[in-house]
Amino acid sequence: MGAHASVRRRIATSLAVLGAVVAVPLVVAAPSAAEDGIVLRQFTAEVPPCSVSTGIAFDGSALYLSCWDSANLYLVSPEDGTRLDTVPVAGMGGIGALAWDASRGKLWACDSGDQSVHLITFDGSTATSERRFVPQGGCIDGLAYDGGDDSLFTSGDVAYTVYHFSTDGELLDSREVGNSLGGCGSSGIAVGGGDLFLANNGCSAIYRADNIQNSTASLFATYERRIEDLECDDVTFRDEGKAAIWAQDAYDAEIHALELNVGDCGFGGLPPSDDTFVYVALGDSYQSGEGAGNAITDTSDYLASAYENGSNYPLQVGAQEDTFSRDLLAAGSGNTCHRALENYAKLNRDRLEPGAETVLIDETCSGAEIEPGGKPPVVGDVEADEIDSTSQVQQVLDRLDAAGLGPEDVDLVTVGMGGNDAGFGKIVETCLMPAIVERLLEQYPDAPGELRAVVTSLGSCKNLARFGDIDQKIAGLQDKEEWAQGKLLGAFEDARVLQVNYPDILPSGSNRPAWCGGIRDKDVDFARDKIAKIDSSILRAVSATDDERLELVDIQHAFGSGALCAGSPDLQLANGISQANVDKEVERLLDIGGNGDAESRRLIDTLADEYEDYKGCLGNKLNPFDGDCDTGDEWQDVTDAVDALGTYLADNQETLLANVTVPPGTEREAVRFDRSRGLFHPNARGFRVVACEVRQVWFDAEADCVENPNDQPDRINGDSFLWNTPFLFTDPLDVEAHGFAGNAPIRITWHSEPVELGTVVADANGTVRTVLAPPAGATAGVHRFELRGVGADGAELVKEIRVTMPGTPQPGDDYGVYLSGFEPSVGGDGVEEVVDVSYLGMTFEAYPDAQGGILLEVPVPGAGAPDATIRAVSRLTGLEVTAVVVEPSTTVSEWRGPFAAPPALNAIKAGRAVPVEFRVLDGAGAPVDDPTVVDLQVRTISCADPAAAGPAVPADDAGASSLRSLGDGWWKYTWKTSKAWSGSCRSLVVDLGGGGGHALHFSLR
Repeated sequence: MGAHASVRRRIATSLAVLGAVVAVPLVVAAPSAAEDGIVLRQFTAEVPPCSVSTGIAFDGSALYLSCWDSANLYLVSPEDGTRLDTVPVAGMGGIGALAWDASRGKLWACDSGDQSVHLITFDGSTATSERRFVPQGGCIDGLAYDGGDDSLFTSGDVAYTVYHFSTDGELLDSREVGNSLGGCGSSGIAVGGGDLFLANNGCSAIYRADNIQNSTASLFATYERRIEDLECDDVTFRDEGKAAIWAQDAYDAEIHALELNVGDCGFGGLPPSDDTFVYVALGDSYQSGEGAGNAITDTSDYLASAYENGSNYPLQVGAQEDTFSRDLLAAGSGNTCHRALENYAKLNRDRLEPGAETVLIDETCSGAEIEPGGKPPVVGDVEADEIDSTSQVQQVLDRLDAAGLGPEDVDLVTVGMGGNDAGFGKIVETCLMPAIVERLLEQYPDAPGELRAVVTSLGSCKNLARFGDIDQKIAGLQDKEEWAQGKLLGAFEDARVLQVNYPDILPSGSNRPAWCGGIRDKDVDFARDKIAKIDSSILRAVSATDDERLELVDIQHAFGSGALCAGSPDLQLANGISQANVDKEVERLLDIGGNGDAESRRLIDTLADEYEDYKGCLGNKLNPFDGDCDTGDEWQDVTDAVDALGTYLADNQETLLANVTVPPGTEREAVRFDRSRGLFHPNARGFRVVACEVRQVWFDAEADCVENPNDQPDRINGDSFLWNTPFLFTDPLDVEAHGFAGNAPIRITWHSEPVELGTVVADANGTVRTVLAPPAGATAGVHRFELRGVGADGAELVKEIRVTMPGTPQPGDDYGVYLSGFEPSVGGDGVEEVVDVSYLGMTFEAYPDAQGGILLEVPVPGAGAPDATIRAVSRLTGLEVTAVVVEPSTTVSEWRGPFAAPPALNAIKAGRAVPVEFRVLDGAGAPVDDPTVVDLQVRTISCADPAAAGPAVPADDAGASSLRSLGDGWWKYTWKTSKAWSGSCRSLVVDLGGGGGHALHFSLR
């Protein structure tokens, strides 16, 4: 990538001059002579208490603070001191003075122990240090990097000599300052041009001197604090036409920004530049920064600073825009682009070409597609082969022209595109619906445990998303990407174009949770497969375009395995749904107390009733030839009820999403819905990771941008295990589970029939250690211990332990089985595995887990079921896996003759002999010719309601009846009826033992 260095050009025109020719003023005010040392800003940084703090540095967007007693660096906002991150530094004890090196993108630091100089390299939320040298006189109070000659200035605690070293530790110079700084010794140092700034921490003053000549120092500023380290900043106040020096107080984390002339001192040790760097940002929601402001809880602050609102981004080139949802801030206002003030383009604005004035034109917009759609497209119409007049590209060209610039002046274009064209924008959101249904059925009073498992298979993420033709759209994405890439390279002929793909925010690994931030484990593979296919299309397009100016910023795996529900806030990189909000919304949808959604409750009641009718059908009539109900029809009623509930929730999705983001009553719904657009997107930390990944490609660097810790394995009885795979329960389980928030309460529940087993509390590291045993009376089959709590930021986290209880399933039980041997739902080759499941009239699709198994829970019928066997057949391989729930029993397989099966009444004349033929098969399907197995009975029944039957009496009591075998399991029974039965109704029952009756109903005249 170093071959692209020639692409980086500089525009000699200064922004101050450009401001004079732009119709809408540019963001940088014309500089004027500064009142040296005037306090521009002060705040107390949000850092832990520390005995002595001397270090401060600035990387173009964040301040770095240190503590003598800690190996942590604290990143805080230059706006108000809010802590942005905590970064542990390996290889150091305590940390003293700091200096940012903009040429390397690294940090120089002084070890507070032996006062050695270290060079710190960042790797996401961690960092490593390289010990370089121990400077004469120490460096604990003062350390500054001079990019003019790649050197370092150092000073010890209240030092009377300042030393100048090469970055390899060679002494270049020293100067005595004891008589130059008001009689006090030197502490902090800053350099970033021709001047050297020196603080004296005993006399509360900062002086300025020539950084090369040993000249007399002049007073720059004074204020009543014990001033320690210093750092130049020509970025933060640039829009005001000002620069600053940041100063650190020794004891109370009070930070001051002191005014400095523009051009006197650049950040990162580099002299200010007259060059201009033009950066263009294009793309969809993952580029606009949707979700970056979700952590801003106060409504006024959210509306003021989450996204561009038409007046809060003066750095915009040309007119500002309201990018909140339509009509949210004012009637007719808002383009719903959700262009965040902390998207990766803005975070990188002043970090890609240190010292240069940067012009950023950010036209990113949530929901944008490559081609025209609901939003202005990124590029235009593929078929017409032209850039659309409303496209982001055209808007950029218009803004450039208004600023007196042209496309040839653009140095860098970043773009992310294609996800919305492929239909992925709604996939993860759609996956929330079945998760909500599952929770509704968990909380529904007295719902059968197996109902949740079966119904949520019907309403899986894959089923709901199938109608979006996403695979067809993905198949055509590469060609569309190649076309768009070509148009961008042609529109900006001298720029580097960095295309950013899409991050996988979903949990991964063998021990991923059953529920993470609103997404079920059973839906993760499906959603991840779509991300992978989209990213693969982008990669292939970049390779096919084959232009040295086009490069891929690959962030597919940049977020690690726990972005959505991490155990540590520092590793939480995406916005999930909190447990508390889900619980409140479930309560509303269930209409608990009559104050919620009555229609939702009605639909759930209907679903539960239909399922009970299905179960009743199983008990009432187990044979499709011989019952007063049809299990297939009853199951269809269940699936129709599922569809009705799913349709209602989908139709009310805006309200549902608003509620799970922020509970009703705390904020108006329009604001809550606006926030909900950021669900399942990177949070502010996540966008900082993306910004880092872009810088890594721009600078051709190699370090990772996020810590990917080796997840601690969850353990049972000291051994690691796979969550999905059940094992035979014999003794209580000693469980160790990781990944929860520190000190969080964890609720433990036994399923299928929910039994609350109590609550335990995770330790400070988010680890749960407890002993688990089933409740008394636990039935046979596979069951689940559920551990439900929260990860970082309150995102809901659920883990399951599956165990098999020995024994035989009994009628009326909820019976769980785990069928294995299938391919994972989405294999490494991207091929999807679908398994067709059938059982006693049920038919539905299931999707194997990461281990190739499916967990099923079904009702257990009574004895006499014709075939109570679960059959699961792979569409991919044809593999059939079965599980016998109730051993097949002898049954009447079919009737022969003119008679209709129940509930029909067959009209006959009383007193006549009625020949009835039927076939009997045993449980293995073999013909039964043994007369001792077959018993005939008669029951008096109600003509109006055949289900109302009297006691059974032997059929031959009517007299002259006879039974004979016809062979091959066929029997003929000549039933002699009584004339006395005229005007009544009777049921002729073939009783084969085990309580299962097979009947025909008759009306006698």
